[in-house]
This record gives sequence, C-alpha cells and structure tokens, in this order.
Amino acid sequence: MDTGLVARLRRQLATGDLVLFTGAGFSRNALARDGLPIASVYDLRLELHRLAFPSAAGLDDDSSLGDLFEVAVARARNAVRDVLTRRLTVDPKSLPDRYRAWFSLPWFRHYTLNMDDLDEAVASHFSLPRQLRAISGQRDGVPSIPALLSVHLNGRLSDFPEVTFSARQYAQRASRPEIWYQTLVTDLLNHPVIFVGTVLDEPSLWQYIELRRLRGTDTIEMRPPSYLVTPRLPQARAALLKRYNINWIQSTEDEFFDEAFSGAAAEAESGRTELARRFNPTPSRVSVRSLADLRTAPPSGDPTLFLLGKEPEWADLLTGFAIVRSFEPDLLTNAASGDYAAIVISGTSASGKSTTAMRLALGLEGMGRRVFVLDALQSELGVGTVVSAVRTMNAEVVLVDDLDIFGERASRLIKELSEVDRAPLVIGAIRSSRLQALDLSVDFKNMRVLEQTVPDLHNADIDRLLSALERANRLGQLSGMDVPKRRQVLREQCGRQLLVGTYRATSGEMLQQKVYSECADLNGDARSAYGMAAIATSERYYILRDEITVGLGLLSGVIDNTKLNVVQDLVQRGLLLMANGRELRLRHRWIAETALEFFIDNGIMSAPLKALIFALAGKVDPQLIPRSRERQLLRRLLNHDYLQRRTMDLGAVREIYALVEDQLAWDYHYWLQRGSLEVETGDLALAENFLNSALSLSPSTDYRVTTEYAYMLLKKAANNPTAPSALSWADTALRDLEAAMASRGKDDPYPFHVYGSQGLSWSRRAPLPQSDKIILVRQLRDAVSHGRNLHPRRTDLRQLAEDLQHEYLLLAT
Repeated sequence: MDTGLVARLRRQLATGDLVLFTGAGFSRNALARDGLPIASVYDLRLELHRLAFPSAAGLDDDSSLGDLFEVAVARARNAVRDVLTRRLTVDPKSLPDRYRAWFSLPWFRHYTLNMDDLDEAVASHFSLPRQLRAISGQRDGVPSIPALLSVHLNGRLSDFPEVTFSARQYAQRASRPEIWYQTLVTDLLNHPVIFVGTVLDEPSLWQYIELRRLRGTDTIEMRPPSYLVTPRLPQARAALLKRYNINWIQSTEDEFFDEAFSGAAAEAESGRTELARRFNPTPSRVSVRSLADLRTAPPSGDPTLFLLGKEPEWADLLTGFAIVRSFEPDLLTNAASGDYAAIVISGTSASGKSTTAMRLALGLEGMGRRVFVLDALQSELGVGTVVSAVRTMNAEVVLVDDLDIFGERASRLIKELSEVDRAPLVIGAIRSSRLQALDLSVDFKNMRVLEQTVPDLHNADIDRLLSALERANRLGQLSGMDVPKRRQVLREQCGRQLLVGTYRATSGEMLQQKVYSECADLNGDARSAYGMAAIATSERYYILRDEITVGLGLLSGVIDNTKLNVVQDLVQRGLLLMANGRELRLRHRWIAETALEFFIDNGIMSAPLKALIFALAGKVDPQLIPRSRERQLLRRLLNHDYLQRRTMDLGAVREIYALVEDQLAWDYHYWLQRGSLEVETGDLALAENFLNSALSLSPSTDYRVTTEYAYMLLKKAANNPTAPSALSWADTALRDLEAAMASRGKDDPYPFHVYGSQGLSWSRRAPLPQSDKIILVRQLRDAVSHGRNLHPRRTDLRQLAEDLQHEYLLLAT
C-alpha cells in the first residue's frame, strides 16, 4: 500500500471519522453453533429452496435469495426461522483474534449487510475498549451515545420475519422515510468508508452507493474518498467505483489490516478519545467550568468576524477586536469593591451585553478571583441543583449568560446563591425585554443587585471601534471618509443595538433588510438548510452537517452530493459559521431570530422545522441522557405552543408529530406535547389517547403529565356534564391538580391556572346543587389567590382570581 494512503488512514482513525462497512465475506472465518461456517448466500439459497420446494430435485439457479425467502416463509415459517438461527448464530469460542482487533478500532459507525450476530459474539467473547451495541436498521433509532453502533441494515435475526431480502422489500423500505436509510447515506457522503468482505455487487447496496453518483462538472467534490478492500475486482467495476469516489485497495482483509492499522495504537487511542468527547455530554447534572480553562480555547474562526456580528467567544476579548467600553472600568471597580449578590447586565438584543459580562468575568479573574461559567444548556436548571454545584466548586464569581433561561426563578437563584457560605458574586446578562417581562427588577431591589444597562456608544467607544475596524480591514463604506465623518456616521447609526448599527455604518444597509434579502435569495435546499440552522441558533444551540443533510433528504426524498455542497456554500458565503470543525450556527442569535421572522411571515416555516425535528428524532433513544444537545433541543422544538406559534398551522403541527411517532413512541414527553395540542384544540378523544400513553411511560414524579391529564378530564366533564362519569372525572382532576399545586406550585403557576380556569368552566355546567357550587367556587378562588401570592407577576392569575371572586359573589348573593 502507498505510504501516503496509510498515513491518511491513520489520521482519519485518530479523528474517529472512519466508517466500517462489512459484507458476507467478513464473517467467513467464523463458525456457527452447529460447527459449520457461517452460511454464505449460496448456502442460504440452498437451505431455503429445500423448504420452499421440498419435492424439487435440486437448486433452481435462477431463483434469487429474496424470492426463495418469501416463498419459504409463506410455506414453512418456523422452519425458516430455525435455519437462519442455526446457520447465522456465531459460536463465540470459534472466533479468531482478528475480529477483536477489527472491532477494537475507533470506528465512527459499523454498517453490515449481514444478519449474523458476529458483532455481538465478538463483544461477548472479547474485552473491547469501547462498548458495542447491535442495531437493527429495520426498527431501531439512531442513538447519540459513545458506544460503537453496529447497524444491520437488512435487520437482525431477532427481527425475523421482518428482514429485508427481496427486491419488493427493498422497494417498500425506499418508499417511506426511514431514519437509518437517511443516516447511512449521510455517513457515506460525510465520512471515509472502508468496505470489507464485499465487492459492492449486492443490489441492495447499490441504492445507497448510487447516491454517491458522479458529481456534476460544476460541483466541487465534497465527499471524502472511501475504500474497497478486496484482492480481486473486475476492471470495469473498479473504474465505475472510482467515479463514485470509492478507491480499490487490492489486498486481502488481513493484509490490509496489518499494513494500515497494526502499530497504530496511539492513533486508535486518540480516535476513541475524540469519539468519547463527541458523544459524551458532561456527566454532571450541572455544567460549571473554570474560566481559566475556557479562555485558553483557540478562536473558532476568523476573529475579525466578531466585528461583523459573530456571537462573542473568549478569544474575541483577548485578541482586542471586542473593544473595551467606556463604562466597563467603573463597572469592574464596583464589582470588585461593592458588596453585591449579583451584577445584572441588561440591554437590547445585539447590544453587547454578553461581551460586557464576559469582560467583567475576565477582569475579576485577573484580580485573583476564582471565576466559573455556568453552561445552562448543558445543565439541569433546578435552582437547588445549580446552587449545590456552585457550592462544591467553591466559586467566588459565577457567570450566567442569558439569565432569563431560568425564567421567574432567576431572582430565586441569585437569592439562594447569596445565602451560601462564602457566597459568590453572580454576573448575569439578560435582554431588557425579558427583564421587563419577568419583572425581575422588583425582586432585585431588595437583594443587593446592581443593574447595569448597556449604554449607547461614548465618543471614546466610537474611536476604539473605528480603530478595531481599521485594524481588521472591515471599515467598509467608512474607508473613504475622514475620521470626523466616520465618527459622525457611527454616532448616528450605533445606538443600543451595536450589531445593527455597526453593520449599517459600514455597509450602508439596514441589517434587518439584509437578512430578509438573504433569505429571499435562498431557495430549495439552501433555504431549508439555513432555516434549520436558524432554528437551532435561535434556541442557543448548534446544528451538525449530518443533521442538515438528513433533514434535506426528508424534504427532497434524496440525499446526494448536492446536499453537502449546499452546506459548504452557506459556510463559504458566511451565512453559516462552523466551529470545532462541525458545529454550525448563524453569526448571531439576533440574525437567526430575524431570519425566522421572514420564514414565519412568508409561511415557509414548517419545512425546516419538520426537517430538523426528523433529524434529531432519529438520534435520540432512552439511553441518551436528558442533558444531551439532541434531547434538549428536540424537547424545545416539540413543545406544542412553540410549534403552533412558529407554523400558525394546526395541520402542519399534527403532521410533524405523526412524522416522528415511530422514533419517539418511547418518549412520554412526546405524547404529553401531542396530547396537550389536542386538549387545546378540542379533540379530547385523541388527547385522552395520547395522554394515556404519556401517563403509562412517564415517571410517577412528573406532575406535568398529571396536570395535563387533569386539564383534559375537566374539559371533558364540562363538555359532557350529564355523562354518568362526569362528576368522577371532575373530582379526580381537581384532586390531582391540588396535589400538583401542593408539590410544585411554588415553582410553576400552571397548575393554579388550570385549576381555576377549567374548574370555573366545570362549575358553570356541573349538575350540582347551588350550595355545592358555592363551595367549589370558593375553593377555586382561594387556591388561585394563593397561586397569585406565589407568582405576583402573573397577570393571568390576577385576572382569574378576580373572575372567581366575581363568580363567588354572584352565587353567594
């Protein structure tokens, strides 16, 4: 083998990018439990022919394996099961050490066309450095876990008879959205693949290989090369595969392994480390990291992009492109010398509040303080859990960007942190609109909280910003102006939305109009891909290239090389930024939110939403921890209120839920949101069915499910007050809501709202004596009044309490 090829393979091994794809020949050195070699295609044809046509003299050479399988199953189903079990179940004691070596390498994934259980036998017989998990391509999802997923594309023995053999079965699978089909094609496009034990002549495989078809002459080749390892290959087949960017390595399996991977222990260990980092979210329930670690990370890309609106990262503050604002030195002095529980920095979207909060944290660290940063997206947001984690860290300063992610609990978080021994100073950043909506300032007045609103640019700020733009060669239309004119333009354009003003000053365009124009110019796959990334960015997450390609494949019905080029083109044009070689985002959350306004206003939001939800749903399973990016983002997107606000189309929301039902049937939260949608829209029969699924799957401690079920029962009783069970439904619902208010009412006002609003509706229709109605309404009024005291800023509870008092007076007098 060429030494350059060996070096490339080892580099790819070290990054955990290689995919292993095995065919029937890969299992040839294993024995079945009956002592015979694992059955070849010919062996299976022979055995199935005997069952399908017991009176025939010999094997019909023209009958395919798929046809024989279907006929044999129809005539002798149990006998076929016995044959497959006997001939395809591997005897672990027969395995040569070569298989341990193959499955010990850090493959990104392993695909196989085989139904035998070789992979499971290897995992049970040998001690592997990485857990192996066998997956059925017929029925399993795509979990994002650190284990090696060994995917049987045609099904596993345990799937019998739902395995894929015949052309008809292949056609059925190809005609419907199938997550493993989409995932395989995405992997074929995005990863280097090593094919072993096959000469790529299986008809079933060509439906996948065809999607690596020859790129157009005007299309840049984006697919990494793949490799077919076999000692012999027809010349025409080799030339054909070359057009699909699959290179023939003329070698046996063992020769190839010895030459490419023997002695690559260091690269293998590096690959395992990278895969563990990629798939393993933080094991802690709360992600609190030392600023000393975070600030040493290299910039994710061109640092000058910060001046054009990229979300700030620590390197931006250290390279000097994020200018020091005139008000910040005094803020640092106050933070260092004042006795504050928290410093809350507010401002409009894209005003630079996060940058100021980060610089304040750096300044305090420079004074010797122990500074830690809370990653709210990777943490459980229970106040007690966060406080406990911070106490363990012995932190002196804690930075919480987007403080509003805690909602009304933000003030409680600050209060409880201020009461621990050696209480840390909390630095929080929050949008002014959210600060006002949550009415947090009322609580802050009694909590030693310093509020700092990011002001407009001072003259000195303008000079520093001009200097940074000039140093980065990003002056744009300001380049031809003298310094006084530049100052004037910046002063006129840069108010509190620093990003918007700087863009207009340097380009002459309104940024909102620019974003709308860019969205309008995109079409087809590019628009959908941009929309998927905008959705993720607006929710503070990144998206991966494979998720975009899977989603685009769902929308268009095909995944091919053009999907990779779409993503690459968006990156090259600066519409998407890539960090860590894989994480895709829009430049700024404000830009993402503005782009989504365009999608919603033009009625085109459902396609990217559907695509992203489908791609994420295929990646989650019960073993994936709840704090993983995939599960957290998917949970946000599946919220029924979110979907209705984004699409404005009830039919589209129902279609999205139905699309991912097979992937998420195990997830009680999916059924909760689907049931909640139907409760809101009035289809109570469907709602009850879905919520029953949620109840049966949910932990007994999740009050949200019982609350929504109680909502449904009260609505059902109010709609059918004369039904024999109406009184029982209402009584059960009210008792469950009372339990929810008692256990979680301090944190969540929703049970109070359901109890009061739906209880009032029921009281007006219930076949109850007047005296009982008075008692019921008084109970409802008192409970909602208690909820109003716990959540004084909730206007809905305030109005509901007044309505219940009015109702009580009408009944009582």
